[in-house]
Amino acid sequence: MTTGGASRRRDVALRDLVLRLLDSAHGTGTVPIVQAGHPVLRSKALPYDGQLADDELESLVHVMRATMHAAPGVGLAAPQIGLPVAVAVLEDSGPPDGDVAQVRERSPLEFRVLVNPRYVAVDDERRAFYEGCLSVVGYQAVVARPRRVHLVGSDERGRPLDEVLTGWPARIVQHETDHLDGVLYLDRAELRSLAAADALGLRWASEPRPTTAAIALGFELEGLADVRPDELAGGVVEALAPAGAEPPAGAPDAAAVERPADAFDGAPAADALDLAPAGVPGGDAEGDHRADEPVHAGASVDEPGAAPPVAADEGRPAS
Repeated sequence: MTTGGASRRRDVALRDLVLRLLDSAHGTGTVPIVQAGHPVLRSKALPYDGQLADDELESLVHVMRATMHAAPGVGLAAPQIGLPVAVAVLEDSGPPDGDVAQVRERSPLEFRVLVNPRYVAVDDERRAFYEGCLSVVGYQAVVARPRRVHLVGSDERGRPLDEVLTGWPARIVQHETDHLDGVLYLDRAELRSLAAADALGLRWASEPRPTTAAIALGFELEGLADVRPDELAGGVVEALAPAGAEPPAGAPDAAAVERPADAFDGAPAADALDLAPAGVPGGDAEGDHRADEPVHAGASVDEPGAAPPVAADEGRPAS
């Protein structure tokens, strides 16, 4: 079989998969989100190259946006609904907490679609914050990411993207683009910071900067040496108080931490994205992250939102 023939068969299979997924969304307008362990989350997404008619792509974007909002989350990549194609949606209304917004540089991000996005760090400046992911439900961890990135790609209408993003919007872009490279935020995380999305985890994630978590859980955080131990000791003791104890005056209310604001893709309690948003297969954290290699490992189509096998280019093993 020629490479061209394999590519055509792959494109037909991808379109068929999308149409079946759209059919399954009738009624609720949403589709299931696949979880870590699904091979589609560990494969390079196929570049989008007009495999769908304009109205089909529009319907896909609508379903992705509805699924993201229902989760709720601030970003969603196509592999998270079982589709191995380089498309992602983003939207963030911003956090209600002014300190969080300032420290994390979290400004509102209007709804947008990324098609075949790539990013590269603008400089060496990095920031570390808690993130979560709709495809890794129930956990959150601190991820150090470039503060500013240069984004290129296109939108759903084929208009080129070429811009620099800073702060939380940059983190969201990184997190979602990583999904298109088969990379999960945990691949880049400080694993000692890993926490369940329970009351204690909410306490860690509700801090504008995870200094108390770094002290209590024993992970490195830039600038932590400048913080006096006595400034944090009380907070650590209070965080570890028995369940049911009265919270200290002025402590953040874990139940009031809004899920979309504190979830990258929207995972509960993590102020991240399905942002993202170091060191993994699929790209260097400082380098150019691409979603342009058509390799995909399929899964049973009997599972809602799962991706069936899609032929890889001839000569390239399916990963």
